[in-house]
Amino acid sequence: MTHERIKKVFLTALLVLNLGLALHLIWGENGVLDYREHKAIRNQLLQRLQRLREENLDLSHRIRLLKTNKDYQELIVRQELHYLGQDEILYILNPRMSPGGKAK
Repeated sequence: MTHERIKKVFLTALLVLNLGLALHLIWGENGVLDYREHKAIRNQLLQRLQRLREENLDLSHRIRLLKTNKDYQELIVRQELHYLGQDEILYILNPRMSPGGKAK
């Protein structure tokens, strides 16, 4: 083989190798496409983590209020357990009743 022929074969082999590496880089396992997918999943998880941290902070604040603030305790008992205060009367209106007292 001549020097020129060896050079052409060597350059062709390098070109094929580079093409194979480029294809593997894009579509191969852990390639660019997988990287983008993993990056999107990571961003979703970070957003969820932030929401959970905010919710945790809010719940911690509410727990602290429940332990220390009597007015807040009373508010939550009224809202969640539907308790009435002393000397209070609860009127329940049927929304399906017409003003004349007949059912619609």
